[in-house]
This record gives sequence, C-alpha cells and structure tokens, in this order.
Amino acid sequence: IITHKGDVVDAVTIIKAYCQTIDKCSLVDLLACVKEITGEATHWIAMEAANSVLVRIDKDTYVADRYVHFDIDIIDDAIGLFVQRDYQPLKSFTTFGAFPDCGHTWNLFLLESYCRRFSRKFRFDAASFNSRNTGAVIRKSCGMDYIEIMIDAVAHSGVPLKDAAIGKFLYEHGYIGKRTTAKINEIKDKARA
Repeated sequence: IITHKGDVVDAVTIIKAYCQTIDKCSLVDLLACVKEITGEATHWIAMEAANSVLVRIDKDTYVADRYVHFDIDIIDDAIGLFVQRDYQPLKSFTTFGAFPDCGHTWNLFLLESYCRRFSRKFRFDAASFNSRNTGAVIRKSCGMDYIEIMIDAVAHSGVPLKDAAIGKFLYEHGYIGKRTTAKINEIKDKARA
C-alpha cells in the first residue's frame, strides 16, 4: 500500500472503503480481499469492516443498506418482546413472527446486523466477531460492557461458580463460542462478589 508520508491507513479502513462500493459479497470474497492486502485471511478484519458498512443477511452474505428496508420502530418493539431485562443472548431469539418484512428472511445474522447499526433502542456486543451467533442484544440504556454482562448473567444464573460450570453456561447460552475463555477467572471472581 502506497500512501503519503504521515498518513496512516490500515486494512480495516481499506476493506471498509471497498465495502462501500459493492452491492453484495460473501465472507469468502472479503477474506480473499483481506488476504490480498495483508497476506493473511484474517476473519476479524473482514468482519469488522463489513459489519460497519454492510448488512449481513445470512452466514455468508453481506449486502448494501439499500437492499434491506428496516421499519425501526416496529423492529425495536419486536426485540423488546424478547429482551425483558437489560440484555438477552442472541441465540435466545428463536422465532421472528413479530418482525416485519425487511426484504430478507429474518435470522440471527440479520438481527445482529440490525442491532449493530440501525436500532435506536438496542445494541449488539460479543466477545469477538464471529459466525456462530454468539453475543447479546443489549438495551442502549444499559451501561454494562460485554464482560460485565457475562458476569451479571453468571451471577443471576445459579450456576456453580466453578470454571467448567461457568464456561459451559456461557457457551450453552450463546455468550461465548468456546467452552473456555481467558476471562473465566475474572467472571468467576466478580460473579462471586
């Protein structure tokens, strides 16, 4: 990449600029683009860029905003039916009957994309960018970060405060994509407190 002296350009910025010029692409296409720029097909770079510019309509497909039509007030009301407290794991959304037509079939990827960029009442957060539908839909009025949400979920779950039990709970409820996380000790200690 050739830039003017002093300019700082990173791969995420370049992929975002590319995403703003396309109508539709697959995750595989984005990974190939990242590999061409950085030498490695780094998932988080592709997903961070695409999630900030495009709408993910399924596991492998991103489209430009103009191909999805969100009725924000009705969708936020539908999400509110599921999110009784401050947050709800994404995987707990099992039906989309209350969601209005948006031009694509509702699924967890589309819901995540909506919450990341369009919702007025909700946001989305996760331990990392992923294709496993892990993470949580969070009310924007909630001031907790994602680690605090996992701590709160564990503290209110009644699960034994042991590493394996906490990892199993967080994994099975969709907060994390693997049964272990580097944050288990922090989560355990703070949930106990």
